[in-house]
Amino acid sequence: MKTLVLTTALVVLTTITFAQSNNASVNQTKTETAENVVCNLYPSADNQVTLILSKADGEKVDVRLKDDEGSLLYNDRIKKSNKNKITYDITELPKGTYTFEVLKDREVVYSKEVRKGVSSVALSK
Repeated sequence: MKTLVLTTALVVLTTITFAQSNNASVNQTKTETAENVVCNLYPSADNQVTLILSKADGEKVDVRLKDDEGSLLYNDRIKKSNKNKITYDITELPKGTYTFEVLKDREVVYSKEVRKGVSSVALSK
């Protein structure tokens, strides 16, 4: 009987821990789908932000990075293959909030804010 109680408690504890870790990882990513463009943004602890971008072959999209005042810091046109993994190193940028935007045909199809701290980056809620 004692073994059954301990086993049940271990299963419940494992289930709760697993559910919490899945929720934490969901909060750190943002997926958007719009007009054949799928975006995922992954911040990391080493001041890098990775954008996973899927689009139809031949389509062109622009990736922009703006500061909290709306000033454009970076702009790049993505023309290559339909799946892209782009890592941005924002180590040199000061602490603050930055916005990543993906544009298709001059229309914003994805926009997500990230907060840069002293040594880490996180998605804004």
